[in-house]
Amino acid sequence: MSVAERRSTEIVPHWIRVWHFVHALTFLVLVATGWHLYVGELELWGYARSSDWHRTVGIAAAVLATVHPLALLVTGEVRAFRLPRRGLGAAIRQELHRYTLGLWRGEPPVRVTGREERLNPVQRLLYAPLIFLVLPGLAITGLVLLAPGPGFVWARAPTLRAQLAAVHAWLAALATLFLLVHLYMASMTDRRRILPTLRRTGPIGLALLSIVLPRSVAAEVSLGHHQPTLQCVGCHSGTQGSRRIVFDPRTGRQKDVTVELALLKTSVHGQMNCRDCHSRGFDRFPHRPAAERRFPACRDCHPRSEPAEAARADAAYDFPRLEREHAATAHAAAFRKLRGERDCEACHHPHYLRTSASLALPSRLRAVHDAPCRACHDAGASGPLADPLKPDPVQAHGRIPQAARHLAAARCIDCHASRDRPIAHDLLNGPAAEGCVDCHRRESALLAGLWRFVPDAGPTRGGFTNARLLDEHHVPAVTRPAALDRAAPWALAALGLAIGAHLGLRLVARLRRSVRRTADAG
Repeated sequence: MSVAERRSTEIVPHWIRVWHFVHALTFLVLVATGWHLYVGELELWGYARSSDWHRTVGIAAAVLATVHPLALLVTGEVRAFRLPRRGLGAAIRQELHRYTLGLWRGEPPVRVTGREERLNPVQRLLYAPLIFLVLPGLAITGLVLLAPGPGFVWARAPTLRAQLAAVHAWLAALATLFLLVHLYMASMTDRRRILPTLRRTGPIGLALLSIVLPRSVAAEVSLGHHQPTLQCVGCHSGTQGSRRIVFDPRTGRQKDVTVELALLKTSVHGQMNCRDCHSRGFDRFPHRPAAERRFPACRDCHPRSEPAEAARADAAYDFPRLEREHAATAHAAAFRKLRGERDCEACHHPHYLRTSASLALPSRLRAVHDAPCRACHDAGASGPLADPLKPDPVQAHGRIPQAARHLAAARCIDCHASRDRPIAHDLLNGPAAEGCVDCHRRESALLAGLWRFVPDAGPTRGGFTNARLLDEHHVPAVTRPAALDRAAPWALAALGLAIGAHLGLRLVARLRRSVRRTADAG
């Protein structure tokens, strides 16, 4: 290499070249994995693997993005980013002309003679915001999203996390656009200036990058505790129309591992960390065999004793009573043969369980509360205790008048569980399930059960009692004319008085006739 060529490669300090090379490699990894995490759609190299690479390489890139501006300030290299005080507009126009018409006309490039002149005004306008704003912004937002400590509880609010993720994505898009332009502009640089730099900095950069890349990626991906939700979602997120089906090499069967995030978010466990329950055997992928996994049963946590608000919420359910009621049912014995002590999960899916208060509307309560029953008792059911009603649910309930309407208007548990309390886990069958008057009366059990979260279900409106129920169904003896309710007692009282008076008159008249006949006979 000639002296002139050596000097041309030394215009940029060697440490900046090493930083540039390493950061370029990390950013390429982050662009690929970040796009995959943001869009999803295709499995490609594995969504969980993208999450692991993005987190690990992102931490390294955050360190580089933080150290670089500080190093520029300490070494004085920040002077290369200063804009000229005068003639900035003319200088920018000149550079844009050189990048366009100048290149078209074959004008020779401007020779750089010193370190402070290595960047032209256009490069300074682009590089300075990138180095001092965009990259540190990416580092800060990314680290806050990853932060596990108690000092970052404020960052766990879903709305705030969504806003941080949006800022992170916007900054990443700007940096990606810069990278594409930068790569294109680099293609117009004299190769004699690039190749010596790669030969000198490449091995160092690759060595540094190898330190931060995940270990044993091809074999399994480490799933740390700090951000497991995103990692779990990578393999398990799906919808009713897009299921996550995996092949289990241990059993030789396919398995549905889908978790529907929209339902999980609204469940009582939606704000919990996946690893709060999936505590052992899930730290790596593929997961450990079932015998080595650990996650608590419902009764391991409920009823809760603290905090006070959670304890009050659980006290309302009276879990010991519910457990006693359920233990006496035929379901309990059958479930425990399949699931051991985990029989609660057969009906109450831990990912999608919602409180009745959060469902509120009777239509939602019916859909959610009937789903476990229908999973086993509908025609063609394939639930854990599949026992389809024959020939179909309506005909199986043929002894009930208007069976189809009853099945559409009420929940299964409105008949097949005790109706003297809002929440019951016993199982009633036959005549015991036919307490018709429990529901078919003005103070209907439906008001304390299915309709208990509708605030105005009971009041009279439009001339009918319990008028809100008429939005869905007319229930005999429940939704009835209020005027008739008021008039009937008075009418009955008046009729009783009239009958009584008439009977009294009759008795008096008979007595008089009897007296008269006696007098005539004497």
